[in-house]
Amino acid sequence: MIANETIEAVRNLPIEEVVDRYVELKRKGKYYFGKSPFSEDKTASFSVTPSKGIFKCFSSEKFGDAIKFIQELKGLSFTDAVKQICQDQGIQLQYIQTNIYSAEEKKKREEARKKKETTQIVLNFALNFFLAQDFPDKFKKVRKFTETIIDQYKVGYAPYGNKLFEALQKEQFDLEVCIEAGLIGKGDNGYYDYFRGRVIFPIFDDWGQILSFTGRTDAYYFPSDVEALKKEKKHIPQKYFNSPDSVWQKGKHLYGLHLAKEGIKKYEFAILVEGTTDVMRLAQHEYNNAVAPCGTAFTEDQIKLLKKYTDNVLIIADNDISKREGKKGKGVASMEEHAVRLLHAGFKKVDVLIPEVEGTDPDGFLKLKRKNEVDKFIYAKMSFLDHYLLNYCTAEGAAGAAERTDAITWAGEVISNIPDELFRQSAYENLCNKWKPFKHFKLPKKQEEITLPEGIGQESRDDFFEFQFYEKDNSYYTSEGKKGERRICAFTMQYLYFVVTDDIPLFIIRFKNAFGRIAVKAFTSDATIVVNEFRKQVARIYGRFIFEGKEEDLNKINMKLRGGLKKAEEPQVIGHDNHGFYIFGNGILKDNQLLKPDEFGVVRVTFPITDNDSFMKIEKDTVIDIAGKDYLIEDTEKAKNDLGDKLPSLIKNKQINRLKFFFLPFADKRGIVPEGDYRAQQLMIIDMNSKLTFESWSKHLRDVHGDHSILMTGYYIMSLFRDVVYDHNNSYAPLLSLFGPPGTGKSTAGRSLARMWGANHCEEEGMNINNDTARGIESYVNKFSNTIMWVNEFSRQLGKDSSAKLELLKQFAGGSERKTKTTKQYKSNNAKNRNGTIISGQDSVNFDPGLNDRCIPLKFEPVAHNKEAFAILKNHESSGRCTAVTRELLNYRNVFSDTYIATAGNVRSELEKRLQKEVEKGRLTNFPDERIILNVESVVAPIVVFKDLLKFSFTEEELFEEAIKNIKYKVSIKKSNNEVATFFSVIGAAGLVYGNHYKIEKENDGTGRNKLFLRLRTIMPLYRSASQRQGMSPFNESDIKDMLLMHRAADNKEKVEERFKLGDRNKWVNFPRINKYSTSALVLDYDILSNEGLDTLNKEVGGAEPMSSNKPDEKTEKKTDTPKHPLDEYFNTDKIKVTDFTKAYILKSGKGSVDGHKYINGMIRKGLAKRVRIAWQELNENNQEIQVSHETIVKLFKK
Repeated sequence: MIANETIEAVRNLPIEEVVDRYVELKRKGKYYFGKSPFSEDKTASFSVTPSKGIFKCFSSEKFGDAIKFIQELKGLSFTDAVKQICQDQGIQLQYIQTNIYSAEEKKKREEARKKKETTQIVLNFALNFFLAQDFPDKFKKVRKFTETIIDQYKVGYAPYGNKLFEALQKEQFDLEVCIEAGLIGKGDNGYYDYFRGRVIFPIFDDWGQILSFTGRTDAYYFPSDVEALKKEKKHIPQKYFNSPDSVWQKGKHLYGLHLAKEGIKKYEFAILVEGTTDVMRLAQHEYNNAVAPCGTAFTEDQIKLLKKYTDNVLIIADNDISKREGKKGKGVASMEEHAVRLLHAGFKKVDVLIPEVEGTDPDGFLKLKRKNEVDKFIYAKMSFLDHYLLNYCTAEGAAGAAERTDAITWAGEVISNIPDELFRQSAYENLCNKWKPFKHFKLPKKQEEITLPEGIGQESRDDFFEFQFYEKDNSYYTSEGKKGERRICAFTMQYLYFVVTDDIPLFIIRFKNAFGRIAVKAFTSDATIVVNEFRKQVARIYGRFIFEGKEEDLNKINMKLRGGLKKAEEPQVIGHDNHGFYIFGNGILKDNQLLKPDEFGVVRVTFPITDNDSFMKIEKDTVIDIAGKDYLIEDTEKAKNDLGDKLPSLIKNKQINRLKFFFLPFADKRGIVPEGDYRAQQLMIIDMNSKLTFESWSKHLRDVHGDHSILMTGYYIMSLFRDVVYDHNNSYAPLLSLFGPPGTGKSTAGRSLARMWGANHCEEEGMNINNDTARGIESYVNKFSNTIMWVNEFSRQLGKDSSAKLELLKQFAGGSERKTKTTKQYKSNNAKNRNGTIISGQDSVNFDPGLNDRCIPLKFEPVAHNKEAFAILKNHESSGRCTAVTRELLNYRNVFSDTYIATAGNVRSELEKRLQKEVEKGRLTNFPDERIILNVESVVAPIVVFKDLLKFSFTEEELFEEAIKNIKYKVSIKKSNNEVATFFSVIGAAGLVYGNHYKIEKENDGTGRNKLFLRLRTIMPLYRSASQRQGMSPFNESDIKDMLLMHRAADNKEKVEERFKLGDRNKWVNFPRINKYSTSALVLDYDILSNEGLDTLNKEVGGAEPMSSNKPDEKTEKKTDTPKHPLDEYFNTDKIKVTDFTKAYILKSGKGSVDGHKYINGMIRKGLAKRVRIAWQELNENNQEIQVSHETIVKLFKK
């Protein structure tokens, strides 16, 4: 048997040398011509094409390679033809020693040869069978191919059922051969046709020999067909189905090449497309020079095969560019890759085309075109090098430094690897002339022109010839030909991560210098590509780290080292993440396992690939996990082929995973990023060793907090799954208000819930709303998701920024589309809270109707505490063991997500049924508002979700009883539709001054009741202004007076002296701080107001004023003789009444009121009103006599 080496040597002979011995050839251009040796034709009808290695006889229609020529000429077998050529050309014949094969091996080889011949017969039989079937009309109507084209490409049809199997069986073909040929299969129910209900496209080799088939289902042609099948719950077959890979090597053949060879010769270029119908469509428009890869990636073997026939290729891509997203899809990316590979394989001219219509392939785009339109389209092709690459570089270069660098690097890689030196240099100079930045790229010398130093390993040599640098002695070098080697830098680098942070992206790089010193640093993208910046940053590393290279050296180093770089993203929040895990300060909790960060704060997370389609969607240059090891996927199709039969089992066993890396800056131990405020995140630590169960925790909570623990438990669970509740409630989740006197346990309750996320979560006392700014609170809250935020020390007087803080708390609940007023410091409608929020303090939230609506109230009162239970619970909380309960609940997230909506509906029905009974029995005057019920539903439903999964310390009946009790309490304090409540709500935020506008004290009337004294007339200006700020229409003074006197707080139920009665007093009321004695006021029972939630006005800090008599003392009487300014009452607020101020101004100025208005308004605009008030108070306190004059007012403003 002749050795393969001999056969290859014969094939590599120039064909013209073989033929010239038998035919007189004359050269014309790149062809040779002569008279046919196969006929009597006297014309030069015989040609030889050296570049293709083929001959063609037009008179006899014979063609082939050199061996085929000898076979046809002399009538020899293949083996004898090879022997003849070896004899003619002086090639030594080499034989395979037949004795190296055993008798058994020889038998196997002979059987394989016979089976191959039998398989060919079976394939031809199948082809004729498919062609003989009735062709589906729908395919013809949809595709609009002519009968001529369908016949030319021998497109057939495989009917439903097992018709082919029956035909093969009838002809008595060996069924095992039929199975191996990919025509039939064998299952539990016997044999079946491999192709059923499919349009069949046969695939031939370049000589027209049948190889295999690909079938396209006729079950659907449009998306609407698929939807109809889904609706009818019918099977949706795979769109295309190929013969098994075991039958043929599809990567070695091109679809349509056997018919395109003549067309390629005619047009002098080949058209490369993606699919079979693309080839047929072009042929229908008389472009019979199109080929396509056979359902595979474009392989090196296919490139070599195509080069046998042409050096010029036009690639027509599928247009999958998304204009909306500005991204190119797989089709255009494949076009670019094919073009580059063809250039690198030595093709001289590579053009590209993309159909104009987004989402179309060549078949769809050209289907309804006329011949002249197709011609116009084809000849609009653009050179990949001269136009497409230039356009890409120009566009990317304008986008920024990083994009420009990448464009230069890619274009350089494309051109550097063109094998022909002259072509390569010409392409380089052309791009340099048209795009100036490309001059920064220097063409590397080719391998044969450079000699590397001794001792350089093969990997470093490969690096050099690909990237023009190599590693030696922990340094990077390049070679400059005769000049020898040049050191680029005295260190090596390893890119560890590309970190996408909230600020700017960073590259985490490990440096090791020539002396072995190692450093890890974070560089910005600019610092890695701008050579001067890189040199400066490297020089700052302690030790001898020096970069001596040029910009092109740095570009090449980056090109090599960034391949397969791991990208780590910084999550926006800590807590629940949309990737399906939960982030704590010490790692990521996924599938009940804590994935800990490395020393850089990066966590490696795997996501199983569940099917073959998902595997094929893996992007190039992506690192994935296969059986616990990291692999770089450069080409998905190649990776699939490499894995072969192992792929399905690996996917089934969840051993192939997508890899994602997450950067937790608060867990970074190397200090790779600039210092930030991560204390809040670092305090949210989960204890994976804790054995505390939900059942135990629930019991401890009940022992400590009593019945309040029931709704506290519901609020905890709601907060843990807040995103689900929030979405169900149309972007709303209630807040939890804990209030009551000091020492009643409200802060302890808030702390208990916060500790479910760590021993120090929210710190010891939560956020102090009085001391923290609105911006600070918002910034803190926005760091978390599905946790609990605790706002403490809440009161009616929130100090600076109080209105913004109240609006912020309302926004924390969501559910409001009202645009709020922007203050100078804080835009309240920017709140993005994703957490449950606890508000705790001595005061209830009911003074603000909007905030009150959004809260579930829990009122704490003095009770005897279970100190032993408290000690146990506190020990669990302070040690972080309560996080085990949170971990336990997170295992049920999918259960909660799947069942919450239905459960919430059932809970709502049960609550409404019970509330209706309360109304019918007279225990509720009216059915509660929707918001009140929704608030309680939001904490009851989470408990009911888990009633069969967790053991609670209370029964379901106790839960609903507590829920109804809470609703009834909320109804009793909710007075947002009551005029009196509205009035007190407004003046509570109007800036009233204790001792001036009102006071709260007990009188010597024997009742012991606290009484509220209101100077209504002096309050009215502030009330009107506050109403307008809150967008409300103020009542007039007489109406308010009537409403207050009608309230039961003004009802005198006890017999007291006239001077101690409630209601409208015209005298007997003293306000000594402002020298008002025996004056008038409205007097109300403050205790009644407080019980109804109308206690919006505080007692003075330190307690109520001491009991007073209604008789002024001598000292006070004397003080009343001190002259007072007529505008005293207006100086106690920053809001000065302009008209009265104007009167003071014009007393001695002698000017008109217009000038007075102008003067005073100007002073107020300058922000000087407050100075006047303070200065006036100081003068009064010093008992200085004040004259109202123009000079005095000016003096006060300037002070």
